[in-house]
Amino acid sequence: MSFTITNATGTWVQGSTFTANPTNFPNIAATYNTGAQLYSSENTGSNVQIAMARYAPAPNFIRITFSGTLKAADASSISIQNGVFQYDFP
Repeated sequence: MSFTITNATGTWVQGSTFTANPTNFPNIAATYNTGAQLYSSENTGSNVQIAMARYAPAPNFIRITFSGTLKAADASSISIQNGVFQYDFP
């Protein structure tokens, strides 16, 4: 799973939310590559909600949660629900 989020304001705001879909591509994008198929928010019908928040127990971490549907070029789809990862800013 990969994300691209270009922040227009230049700063991150606690609780920021983003929508990865064809309208916002390539500034906000989500992709998932199974090796056999590439699913991308670039494709029609894709819609992934992404939320970012500072993770209080570890102040240098942000937590990103995501859910939605990604489509492949052949219109097949994959549903991603309750995804989460954390990133440590050194």
